[in-house]
Amino acid sequence: MTLHDFKLICPNYIALRGDNFCLECEGHKFWKPLVLNCQNSHFKSLLLSLEAIFHQWKRSYEQVHLFLAPSQFMADQISRRIPTEKIRVLHNGIDLKLYQPQDDDNGYGLYFGRLSKEKGIETLLKAHKINSSEIPLKIVGTGPLEANLKNDYPDAEFLGYKTGDELTEIISSAAFVVVPSEWYENCSMVVLESMALGKPIIGSRIGGIPEQIEDGETGFLFEMGNIEELAKKMNILANDKNLRRKFGKAARLKVEIEYDLEKHCTELESIYKKLIK
Repeated sequence: MTLHDFKLICPNYIALRGDNFCLECEGHKFWKPLVLNCQNSHFKSLLLSLEAIFHQWKRSYEQVHLFLAPSQFMADQISRRIPTEKIRVLHNGIDLKLYQPQDDDNGYGLYFGRLSKEKGIETLLKAHKINSSEIPLKIVGTGPLEANLKNDYPDAEFLGYKTGDELTEIISSAAFVVVPSEWYENCSMVVLESMALGKPIIGSRIGGIPEQIEDGETGFLFEMGNIEELAKKMNILANDKNLRRKFGKAARLKVEIEYDLEKHCTELESIYKKLIK
């Protein structure tokens, strides 16, 4: 079984409640979603609690032979309820043939993803505001905060939703990519796509992101939500093209070694064969 979302095991696992991460269900307290109304609907919260209690009673997850986690972070979280011998880490893979890095860039920072609170987009825009005269910033994506962000941060360039070759070209021309998540990312495909295109990345030190970004080697990590630290890291990369190239080359090498899709598929096939035997 591949586990992309630990909510399959715990309904209220690492949910956002207010501005804080919620671990109320930890320790099999599956009645908590109903009490806390974590779905903003008592009926939906009741169903969530009943589903978790049912699977606990049926021992559904004890019948699974193997859980595949795309990051060590996720594996560690799963081990709170599942025996470690039933868990294996298999990183996401990316088809490197589709991503060819280029040496030069057009000097702008880039965010691409959903424009929502948990993605930390406003932290990035506040950091950019400190350096806006020196660092152009492009924002790709849509989401519930889009209208307010456009109004509040006019110095950033909002490009809307992009995909395919158009998105690839935007990433390829960026000086660096920022992943400012304020939510536990697992094995981020935004990070992998950026690495495959030889881009240095600045990411939050949270969840599975530190496994992907080597601080000071392929990019920078910063404390989640720390506007000043993020602004400082952005400024360093914006003013040092040689460092960007160094980080970008190291990022491409890392993704070739650890996240190549062909290697991923070979290992996945091997895992299935062992399970069948």
